[in-house]
Amino acid sequence: MLTSLEEIKNRLDIVDVLQGYLKLTKAGVNYKARCPFHKEKTPSFVVSPEKQIWHCFGCSKGGDIFKFIMEIENLEFKEALRMLAEKAGVKLQKEDPKLISQREQLLKINKVASDFFEEVLETEAKEARNYLKERGLTQKTIKEFKLGYAPNDWRRLKDHLLKIGFKEADIILSGLIIKSEYQDSKKPSYDRFRSRVMFPIEDLAGHTVGFSGRIFPEPEKGDRAPAKYINSPNTPVYNKSRTLYGLTHAREAIRQNKFAILVEGNLDVLMSHQAGVKNTLATCGTALNENHLVLLKRYTDKLKLCFDQDEAGSIATYGAIRKALSLGFSIKILTFEGGKDPADIVLSDQKKWSEIVKGGEEFLSYTIDKTIKKNSSETPNGKKEIAKEILPLIKAIANSIEQSHWVNKLAEILKIEEKYLYEALSKTKDTIIRVKDKDDEIFLDQKIKTRRDILEENLVTIFLKYPQVLEEQFKDFNGKIILNEKLRNSFEKFIKNPDPKTIAADEVLGYLSLKADYDKLFSELSSEDVVKEVEKITANIKQGENKGHQIELIEKIKSAEASGDIKLIKTLIGELQKTFEE
Repeated sequence: MLTSLEEIKNRLDIVDVLQGYLKLTKAGVNYKARCPFHKEKTPSFVVSPEKQIWHCFGCSKGGDIFKFIMEIENLEFKEALRMLAEKAGVKLQKEDPKLISQREQLLKINKVASDFFEEVLETEAKEARNYLKERGLTQKTIKEFKLGYAPNDWRRLKDHLLKIGFKEADIILSGLIIKSEYQDSKKPSYDRFRSRVMFPIEDLAGHTVGFSGRIFPEPEKGDRAPAKYINSPNTPVYNKSRTLYGLTHAREAIRQNKFAILVEGNLDVLMSHQAGVKNTLATCGTALNENHLVLLKRYTDKLKLCFDQDEAGSIATYGAIRKALSLGFSIKILTFEGGKDPADIVLSDQKKWSEIVKGGEEFLSYTIDKTIKKNSSETPNGKKEIAKEILPLIKAIANSIEQSHWVNKLAEILKIEEKYLYEALSKTKDTIIRVKDKDDEIFLDQKIKTRRDILEENLVTIFLKYPQVLEEQFKDFNGKIILNEKLRNSFEKFIKNPDPKTIAADEVLGYLSLKADYDKLFSELSSEDVVKEVEKITANIKQGENKGHQIELIEKIKSAEASGDIKLIKTLIGELQKTFEE
């Protein structure tokens, strides 16, 4: 009987699954794409429909459909299993509650809290409901995005969660309650969110991972004003620097429209979606950063930014543009009169918002115009200040042709020769701060390979490509010749069972198999040529071992000479002579 995992793999084809995230192009028996996990111009992401595996030869990530979904959706294995099981129509067996991970426990707590906030909004918070209605939100949108209300009570949510059976330590870890700074038992932990309209934040799998809460009602004048918005802290399931509000609902529309709209507020996202512009999202209480952009790059490389038109908004736009440009994004700025935000525009005129998002001004045209308003393009100092502000943006552009276009444009505006701008551009520092994540362990190519490493990989690779030769000509072959323990263990699995399923199930074998296709190694060899190649590789390995032994003996002879041990010297010389005879 097949396991659930095997049944899912039998029902789902890796190409069909990955095509939902990537643009795959046929490349011989395999498919290629640009890797969604790192920036690259030339496709190095390879998918094998035969072996049902994938590997990127740029960042070295690889695996099966489960590993891909875990990586691209930022899920643990159990969550990826559930997601693919649902897609495949496979029913999973119930899990033992004792085996539920901490992450799953936190997701359960967030789900119960979200339901609690929804119920309070529906049954108690009439003024909050009226406020949302006044802002233009329909009941359908409120339900779709699971909006709720946190009552003005210090411990009501906490008591509700404890009553259900959750542990206080886990509730604190979720960020929903705050541990008192005092040790006094009369001042226990308390609810983080009180008297607030609640906006649940979801991950790509649709799980509630955090919350954003807007104060409501507004505090009386003279009272100490609390923050207008407060957000969940970072937790094991939520990282605001890697989460975009509304992405769960927006990603299909982003793919269809081929661009994403970034706005500043939760209500802007909701009203835009309600108006039919569903490719809209926002950051979660933090500035747009490279992690957000890498996440968005999975779906599009075209962004339209719609931030507040005041000075703070302009600074945020400028910073976001530079980060996005360095990752190869095409950027437009959405502007409009009157100082309104998207939510206000949709409330007054939905069609107007739909028209605005169809347009947009090229980011550099927008920035050049703003800079020229501050500095005269006719004076030497004005030219210098304009170039000083614009050149770092041009420097950030990933495409050299696009860079050249804007250098030419700026030269025309400043009425100077391009060569002077190129000279200044070469001296312009790239000040963009790039976020570097620790890569997953790379099993074979993390270290600089020795000649022995390459020979061992080639030996395994040729057997992976021509398993029939292994079965016919090298029946007694074993993996002892291979020193790399991880490679040897994987190869011995294949010797016992030389078929594509063994390759697909093993990370190392899958990597070598796809690498052979990618680099066109040992292609179209006859059986005789395969045998000769195997014999040549094994001879080279043994020859290398012999040389290594010779070097070791020579060093021992030098040491014996230094100590004056004549008997040992004669013995070692005899051993060395034998190695030359072999």
